[in-house]
Amino acid sequence: MFTEESHIQTLEEVRAFFTFVVEKIGDEWHPDDDYSFYKDLKTKEPVFTPEETALYNRLQQECFAVCEKNDEDIYDLGWEAIEDTL
Repeated sequence: MFTEESHIQTLEEVRAFFTFVVEKIGDEWHPDDDYSFYKDLKTKEPVFTPEETALYNRLQQECFAVCEKNDEDIYDLGWEAIEDTL
């Protein structure tokens, strides 16, 4: 869904990205965490490849910028994504 060409520029794109990552990670996801932090609970292997980690970390920084620009609380949006996904 998200590729190297992807960019987060709107609050709707922030919401879509958060929904995507929460579906992958679950309710352990947090906007402040580096995506290399997440491990599969069963295998203890990283959830994301190094390429995905770099991409998602970049997109997460774009989410912070969009939220700041729009005076939106990124943590509220993150919590909404968790509540909506679970």
